[in-house]
Amino acid sequence: AQARADLAAKDDELREKSEEIYKLRARVADLDHALNGNDLHLEAPTDTVPVALAATSLLDAVRIAQDEADWAAIEFLPAALESAKRVQVEDLNDALTKLRALIDVAQDFHDSPGDGTWIKKAFEQRGIRYSPKVGPNTKGQHADDYTCLWDNNGEPRKISFDSHIRLSQRHRVYWYEAKQERKFVVGHVGDHLPN
Repeated sequence: AQARADLAAKDDELREKSEEIYKLRARVADLDHALNGNDLHLEAPTDTVPVALAATSLLDAVRIAQDEADWAAIEFLPAALESAKRVQVEDLNDALTKLRALIDVAQDFHDSPGDGTWIKKAFEQRGIRYSPKVGPNTKGQHADDYTCLWDNNGEPRKISFDSHIRLSQRHRVYWYEAKQERKFVVGHVGDHLPN
């Protein structure tokens, strides 16, 4: 039992290091884009822990989606990974499909000019319920649940998670649409936030 616990602790430590590497690589891609206008599509580093192809938890599904994402188009904040750790969803394949759709829409948002008014239709075409905002009463009463600091290339910015999709009856993905950066910043994946 102790050996199993030690192995689990080492696995967690390796995953944390892997996440640090991904964050650093995303920052490099963002900096290169800001400095040179390049969109780097960096390959996953070979020294990171491979993520299983089949999700066994919501956190696994988020990590799989994160691995497939273009870091210039979508960023999963550590809070999103933490929130995904705390819940179980009934249909992980459906959750992963919806996370992949989120990545596709984020990539389209990144690549397309304009204000993103087409986003709702893009999710509807994929059969996913999307809401572009949270009601003012909810934001007023539960502001801390819907906001956080985003380290945008070394410049902390307070952001609010207005946009969200439904993963299941009880679970949502909430993000901030960074219009200037043309990027989705995912802050919560898990239980429906209070309203």
